[in-house]
Amino acid sequence: MMRKLINKLIMLTPVLIISGCGLLSPVQQRPVANYEIMDRTVSGNSINCPNPHNNNIIYISPMRGYPPYDLNKMYYSTESSYQINTFGYSQWVSLPTELMSQELGKKIATSCVFKNIATSHALADARYRLLTFLILMRQELDSNNQHAVARLVIASELVDLESNKVIASKVFDNTIPTSVGPDGYVRGINKLTEQFDQQIIDWLRQQT
Repeated sequence: MMRKLINKLIMLTPVLIISGCGLLSPVQQRPVANYEIMDRTVSGNSINCPNPHNNNIIYISPMRGYPPYDLNKMYYSTESSYQINTFGYSQWVSLPTELMSQELGKKIATSCVFKNIATSHALADARYRLLTFLILMRQELDSNNQHAVARLVIASELVDLESNKVIASKVFDNTIPTSVGPDGYVRGINKLTEQFDQQIIDWLRQQT
């Protein structure tokens, strides 16, 4: 009797091992996709502005983001709800304010609106200071989740550092139709970034 029981246990052991491998093996999670923000209209040529629009230097402060847009999460909302949600498996590769500040700096530098742009170490050489604030950046869906737009709202201030006064301020509020979902949202935000960069270039020319 004991021998029969031992034989049954021996025969059952491989089955338990196989079953255990399936139960105890780690569950593979879906990888998170990381996206960047780029202004593809920025010239790749080296900066050369022999005849700038304004012969002064501007300091571009790092863009600040208001909550909840001060995170690298990607937000969307629907008409039928007052809530905003985040895409679970998609996010910005870095803070969107950092990504857009980088592109904006390159755009201003290559557009020759000013003689040059200053770093934080050379702030004393600058005549102007540009401040930007990310107020809203998300994808907005209709009540049926069939149509969507990307929306980007950024506030800007231009400060005269000699008088320490605000010369001008403006809120840029732009939207663009997109396909529903993170891929369409990313393409939309990149287009809106290019649009914003050009708008702020035109605005700076008018103010200086």
